[in-house]
Amino acid sequence: MKKILAVFAVFGGVLMSADIEDNTLKAIFENFEKSSKNDTIQAGLSPRQIELSNLAVIIASGSLRLWQERVEKSELKADEIMELLRQSTAYLGMARIREFIFITSEIYKRKGVKITDFALDSDENRLKNGQNLQIELFGSATTQSMSGDYAQIGRYLSQNCFGDYYTRTEILSLDEREIITFFLFGCVG
Repeated sequence: MKKILAVFAVFGGVLMSADIEDNTLKAIFENFEKSSKNDTIQAGLSPRQIELSNLAVIIASGSLRLWQERVEKSELKADEIMELLRQSTAYLGMARIREFIFITSEIYKRKGVKITDFALDSDENRLKNGQNLQIELFGSATTQSMSGDYAQIGRYLSQNCFGDYYTRTEILSLDEREIITFFLFGCVG
């Protein structure tokens, strides 16, 4: 139940970051945000996790304007925000994330902030490391169930979603990546 409350609290924080001219709707959003703020803290999410969650919600909603407003004032580092976008690509697709990357790059160019590029492992290591992490998190049945007709999907999940993203914890921790994935899936319908 606490995690569900955290979801509502995060959504409240996202909604209020936009300029709302409808006074009735603005009052409803403000009431929701006030009543849900403590629920987020009680659910055990840190301010950093809340911000990552808010940004993931915005990405999943597809709101480029809200994204730009939020990134402009976010206290997260440029590399952290870009890593959130990179991971979002695995779940939402390149076409959905492309404009977010362009907007974010322009913001940081204007601010004179350089974004770090990271070298990826070989295909073999990405697959092996991704599978090992899946086994650690979910048990060996997870990777074994991806055989036969599902082998290609299993390889993609292991190599890309886990090998390219989840195993790279230099910028975002495993817990943060799980929170991001939860909010990306929770908002896409």
